[in-house]
Amino acid sequence: AGFAGFWGQFVMRYGSVKHPLNKLRVDKTPRWSGDIPNEPKTGLALVKFVEVWNEPDKWWKLGGAESAIYMQPQEYAAMLWACYDSIKAADPSVQVVMSGLTGFDLKYLSAMEAYYKEKGVPFKADVLNVHHYSNSGNQLGQWPPTWNEAGAVCPEGDKDFPGIAGLVKFAHERGKPIWVTEFGS
Repeated sequence: AGFAGFWGQFVMRYGSVKHPLNKLRVDKTPRWSGDIPNEPKTGLALVKFVEVWNEPDKWWKLGGAESAIYMQPQEYAAMLWACYDSIKAADPSVQVVMSGLTGFDLKYLSAMEAYYKEKGVPFKADVLNVHHYSNSGNQLGQWPPTWNEAGAVCPEGDKDFPGIAGLVKFAHERGKPIWVTEFGS
């Protein structure tokens, strides 16, 4: 609830809808001597999209001491849902962008959708989002990828690059755009 509450407050301030100032939580404590205190402001109309989290499917963090950094699809779907509802309550026009997945991970996306279907709600994002890095070790449909050291290639040399077609189809069948917000080699 705390993270979702943060997003609601963020959108109350930077979205387009003006809210009563008594609804805002603003820490007015100066951070240092002479610092200008933070003021409650609302409806600044500076934000039209927000991306909730980044790469919840960090496959390289799965297992071991850092496994808390990896989120199961159901965990991320639940967090996204809470944030989505908080954001939309603050400003229905702000578009919620799903966290960029670490690649063309259709299984993760499908598991998120299954979670929402089980709960009887639509997918809780306005925009689907992925990241992709082209590497000579990538294989079509292989997840997680097997990157070769110094294996950067152009997309046409990346055997997994055609995998984006499945994600585009998934998004379009649900009436949602899909963004690639990180791309490289």
